[in-house]
Amino acid sequence: MEDEDGGTRYAPVMVPDGVDIVECDASTHYVADGALAERPAAQIEIEAIGGAIRLSGVPEGSIVTVILEPGTALASMHQTAADGSPVEIEADEPGSMRIIVRPPWPLQEAVYDVEIEPR
Repeated sequence: MEDEDGGTRYAPVMVPDGVDIVECDASTHYVADGALAERPAAQIEIEAIGGAIRLSGVPEGSIVTVILEPGTALASMHQTAADGSPVEIEADEPGSMRIIVRPPWPLQEAVYDVEIEPR
């Protein structure tokens, strides 16, 4: 069986009585109290003013990855662990930036693409 991305998906050969097969994605779902549930999203607010980016609501223990000029040969990356206080990011020059927040389980990962304006 082919999925929408052209990859191969396999259907179960035998399903015991009383077992329901449901489609899920580990990046957005998990099992809570014996049932499939959607992983909650962190309540992160992002504010961009010129070359400064401020992330509020980043859960303590999250890994924040900043990629400058993603998808180019000039791409550079920086990671930091969040301590629960707002995360401040400064950019020296205009350009594109991708911010990836990987919070503690079971919260979902958040990705933000930001354009840095000239000062």
